[in-house]
Amino acid sequence: MKLSNLLIIVLLTLIGTIGNGQSLKDFNKEIRGINKAISLSDRQQNEVNAVYQKIVDDIAILATQNLSEEKFREKRRAIYSGAEFSIQQIITKEQEEKYDLYTRKVREERAQNIKKLLKRNASNQDLMDAEIGVNNIN
Repeated sequence: MKLSNLLIIVLLTLIGTIGNGQSLKDFNKEIRGINKAISLSDRQQNEVNAVYQKIVDDIAILATQNLSEEKFREKRRAIYSGAEFSIQQIITKEQEEKYDLYTRKVREERAQNIKKLLKRNASNQDLMDAEIGVNNIN
């Protein structure tokens, strides 16, 4: 095996394990919640899984860049916003209302988390992370 191939394998392994330790497995609860709320077809389930895998991959790539914490969080929020847009493109018109109800419920839960963070005098960055549902808030 060439040294360059070995370096590529090591880099890909490293990228896969960084990203704040997130993996597709970490999003299973959220994926199940969406599926339960709107009854995804098999095709939609695969597409939603791909959206969440892209989140994991994109965050892993971000983690390899030399970004300030503020820039990292800003770009991570953009990834999550893009994922939400992608999911809206996957669902049907008939599923839209149920998905909207589901996302409203999730946002209410996140609002409760934000209130708890406010009581702890959390940073603005932590509050913005809680808004998009990032669970690993310091």
